[in-house]
Amino acid sequence: MRTSTLDADLVGYGGGPSGAAPGRPAVDVFVSALLVVIAMLFALLTIAYLGRSQYDDWRALADSSASLANPWRLWVNTLLLALGSAALHWARRAERQGRPHAVRVRVATAAVFGVAFLAGQLSVWSELTAAGHGVAQNPANSFFYLITGLHGVHLAVGLAVLGIVAVRAWRRTLPGSGAGLRLATRYWDFLLGLWLAMFALVATPGESLNAFAALCGLR
Repeated sequence: MRTSTLDADLVGYGGGPSGAAPGRPAVDVFVSALLVVIAMLFALLTIAYLGRSQYDDWRALADSSASLANPWRLWVNTLLLALGSAALHWARRAERQGRPHAVRVRVATAAVFGVAFLAGQLSVWSELTAAGHGVAQNPANSFFYLITGLHGVHLAVGLAVLGIVAVRAWRRTLPGSGAGLRLATRYWDFLLGLWLAMFALVATPGESLNAFAALCGLR
């Protein structure tokens, strides 16, 4: 019984049989591979965005839309996403300190910020469509909805994972080894960095896009 318990503990913390060096947990490898795939997807979208921007029918939203010419709404959304990431880091700190109530509150706070970010993005979409910037009006519009929509889908997946972490935290006196919270925080930080890059892309005026495309050899 004692041997079985020891083996279970080692597996739970990513180790192998007694005497073997601890390996990297499979879930860590999976999350790392997932982040690489997502990064490659958005890198390809960025290249396609820059290439398509060189055609005559391209009208950058930063030139034609008040929403992106002065994108204060997107800055507010960025702040919400950053606050969600900060809340998760504070939750991890509370977990290391053995403060389960603080972990629960901070995880829930991060989820609220995530939902607020998605609501803010929908508000931007609504403002754009009301101003006549629909999906089919201009290739730049289509790319904007595609890029922000895909990012929103990935954030929604992160919220679902965060919900699982929150449920587990509420069911336990102590949240456990912290693997779930650690991976959720890594994913959230990744989405924040990805959003900053995509925000910079879609809010770039046409002249700057042309210069950047020429620098990348796309013009």
